[in-house]
Amino acid sequence: MDKKEYNELLVKYYTENNSFIEKGIFTVSAGAITVLLGYSDKIQFSILYNFAIWGFVLTLLLQLISARISKEGCDKGLDKEHPENGNVWFKWSEIINNVFLITFIFSVVFAGIAILNNNIQDSQKQTNNSDKFEQTIKVKDFEYFIKKEGKNE
Repeated sequence: MDKKEYNELLVKYYTENNSFIEKGIFTVSAGAITVLLGYSDKIQFSILYNFAIWGFVLTLLLQLISARISKEGCDKGLDKEHPENGNVWFKWSEIINNVFLITFIFSVVFAGIAILNNNIQDSQKQTNNSDKFEQTIKVKDFEYFIKKEGKNE
């Protein structure tokens, strides 16, 4: 394999890899918004939960903006008189790509923490809501004592 074929192969795999990552992030973000909003009645709202939802929304918006800016960069780069004008657009697109990747990562972390925190709070509530009672019966020749603890279901 000569150097030209190798470079073409690298560009092909780079393009496929970026496309896969962007599609995956878009799909996960859209799905996460749907799931988080769909189960919002079961999750106690917290600041992290709200940040996670808005982070996923911001990720989707930044991806769309990045795609638009990349298209402009391609259009400017194909201009025969000044193809270097596309570089400015591509630099902006790269910056936005980095921002949406960071936003996506933080959103996943915030959603995970919010869900784990919700599960911990639910298990503590169930532990605190257990039924407890004591009963003592005394008669002349007999004493009966019972203590019972159970889970409230």
